[in-house]
Amino acid sequence: MDIGKYIAESKGSFDLLGESSNSVYRIMLGNERCILKKNRIPVDNLSPFWYSIKEVFGSDFNTQRKNIYSLTSFLNTNPHIKVAELVGVSDEYCCQIFREAGGVKYKPDEFPDKEEIEYQLGLYIGFLHSIRFDTFGTFPPEKKMEKQIKDAMICCMEQVIDLYWQKNEDVQNTFRIIREMKISPESYSLIMPDISGNQFVYSDGLDAVTAVVDLDAYVIGPREWELAVVEQCLRNGSAFVKGYESYQEFPDITESRSFYRFFSYLCDPWTEKDLNTFMTEHILF
Repeated sequence: MDIGKYIAESKGSFDLLGESSNSVYRIMLGNERCILKKNRIPVDNLSPFWYSIKEVFGSDFNTQRKNIYSLTSFLNTNPHIKVAELVGVSDEYCCQIFREAGGVKYKPDEFPDKEEIEYQLGLYIGFLHSIRFDTFGTFPPEKKMEKQIKDAMICCMEQVIDLYWQKNEDVQNTFRIIREMKISPESYSLIMPDISGNQFVYSDGLDAVTAVVDLDAYVIGPREWELAVVEQCLRNGSAFVKGYESYQEFPDITESRSFYRFFSYLCDPWTEKDLNTFMTEHILF
């Protein structure tokens, strides 16, 4: 179908579901309910998170849209959680259309407090982390990145701190410690650096994940990064580890946790959470 023509002719009838980095609409294609996601962040005014994704991984909304077919094909090899089915993209309207995945939405960042869900998520992420790449960046990998991952992240942290955190002494003092940490992953995997419970949909009883529906921030990066983030979104963690270890031994993130958590903290300058609390609470792995 000509998605651009369809949008031009029908956009007045779209049902707006929400807005964040994308405007998300429910639309009808024939008798099928679909979801249209239209990018609403201009490239010259990115949020700290999206600025960081671009600076570290070379990934922006245009590269993601270009690579979305490759990404969904790769994710569909994962047997544990299905992927929202891609219908098409439009570069002209900066959008993607998916068939609406059946399931219950869940708004909190935390995943539902069910062992079954933690185990399933562990299987899903363990499978993805078992597939290794020798460089970080966009998916699929296009070229060897010029910088090491730590150098790229430190450079990005400096820029974000200059823009948003200049007057925060706790951030400045913590950064002096963080920049001296030894971060050197042996390999990289497909990760979601901002993974949270609201990027998936669930069964009616919230006891199973039915689909992943937010694919915006998938990149190739250190698996320890994703684990340091998902840890903050789980209630227990033991079932997650059990599922993960169906594919490989669980890595020790003790030394790298602070590095990746600090990076995540910087990406939300509007947070009201104390830095020390953010860095030290909810240690599960």
